[in-house]
Amino acid sequence: MGGNPKSGLHCPTFHSAIDHIRPRCPQSIAENIFQVAGAAPAVFHLVNILFHAAATGMVFVLSLRFWRKEFTGFIAAALFALHPTHVEPVAWIAALSELVYTFFVLLAVYFYTSQPVSRGLTAVALSSYAMALLWKES
Repeated sequence: MGGNPKSGLHCPTFHSAIDHIRPRCPQSIAENIFQVAGAAPAVFHLVNILFHAAATGMVFVLSLRFWRKEFTGFIAAALFALHPTHVEPVAWIAALSELVYTFFVLLAVYFYTSQPVSRGLTAVALSSYAMALLWKES
């Protein structure tokens, strides 16, 4: 069982009743935010908005890389940022893991598609993907 008894946060690392694994990364970030900002929900919402903005920036950069047109990148990023399916992860404090997972997957794709190919970029891409997997419940 995980969680900080002082903060009141409780997050099991494995729950056999519903057969999923909840990684430690989301819990530790929530504990760190709680240590710094207390129970102020605005700070948790701000963190979600910042990760959504970072993921939106990655969509713009990747679209620009693939289609080489700023307008196309802008449209792709705008659709990603404003699409109704993204309302819940951005507005719901507990959905931070979805936003961070998305950011690290997009970061992994960015490094994986970088030219010229090198072992260092491949290692960074794999590390980014591993970080993404540490955030996703399964």
